[in-house]
Amino acid sequence: MRPMTTDKRINPPRPMSKKTCENQVAEWMRFFRWLHKEKRFGWRKPEDFDELKTNVKDIQEERTSVEAFTTQAFYLPSELVLINKHATPLERLLFLLGLNCGLKGSEQGTLLLDHIFLDRPHPKARYLLQVSKFECGPDERFIIYSRNKSKVYGEFLLWPQTVEVIKWAIERRNRIVKEKGLKYRNLLITEHGTLFRRLTEGGKNQSQTFGNKWDALIKRVQKNEPTFPYFPFSSLRQTASDLVRQVADGEVSATFLMHGKPVKEDDLIDLYTKRPFGKLHVALRQLQADLQPMFDAAPSDPAEQPMQQYTPLNKRERIVALKREGKKVSEIMEEVGVSRMTVLRTLDRLYFKRRKS
Repeated sequence: MRPMTTDKRINPPRPMSKKTCENQVAEWMRFFRWLHKEKRFGWRKPEDFDELKTNVKDIQEERTSVEAFTTQAFYLPSELVLINKHATPLERLLFLLGLNCGLKGSEQGTLLLDHIFLDRPHPKARYLLQVSKFECGPDERFIIYSRNKSKVYGEFLLWPQTVEVIKWAIERRNRIVKEKGLKYRNLLITEHGTLFRRLTEGGKNQSQTFGNKWDALIKRVQKNEPTFPYFPFSSLRQTASDLVRQVADGEVSATFLMHGKPVKEDDLIDLYTKRPFGKLHVALRQLQADLQPMFDAAPSDPAEQPMQQYTPLNKRERIVALKREGKKVSEIMEEVGVSRMTVLRTLDRLYFKRRKS
């Protein structure tokens, strides 16, 4: 019935949110199921228990509200440019796997070397060509994956920059496995030899590795762009699926997301037909062209480890630009507002080193 809030900070009181009420009802139902099976107590579910109506009521203001449709909840292409620009190689790997393949932390954490087709052709290349009318290019690579939770099959054409950071990640993974004597086939392993996706020491919660690395990246962007929005790591999946839908259609977008039923009206369609992966690969090709500014924002070698970022990126770029204009160190110090050592260190790492190379 959505009782009124009791928080004194909310004045006048309003009904509790629908999501909060649904969570409370779900918690009670789990408790009753446990209590019914627990032999220490005599309580048992009544005969009509499963007929209880637990739907949470809507409020008219919520039904007619457009806030959910007008509030931005994912990143725009111009914002993706800034994220890729500030990312380290490992952060860029997580970023591109989320954007190119729609993989959240649970999927990325269970991604194995067997799923990555970098040195072998697509196993269904003939089918894609003859039935889906999609021809795999000689340099095109794929990730072929079965979703960990629902076992739904998916495949993704990889963008060239995604391929580059995956190659870097495989080398990194092989080094760690060799040093630690591990047998994991997972792509993502920490420097300490633990899996990115794992339970914490208590064994109850998932590790926050993905969220922590994402938070560090966005904070670095916000250091240069204070108004830059924050959305969680899972928002990359929503960002990517929206981009796919704009260049294709809803069924292709659902295929990209590896949903259980890309065509909701037909429960049996997957038993008789293959999903439109050819159309999905065409859409990913189109997105590669549309997102070219995002790729251009990364270093020429996207797997290059950046210098320690004590100085914000925009100031470092300004220092190098002023040097190219012929400004003296003292002039650069005054205009950028940094110390002499910061100017000299930045020029040594970003200007003179590149000139020599």
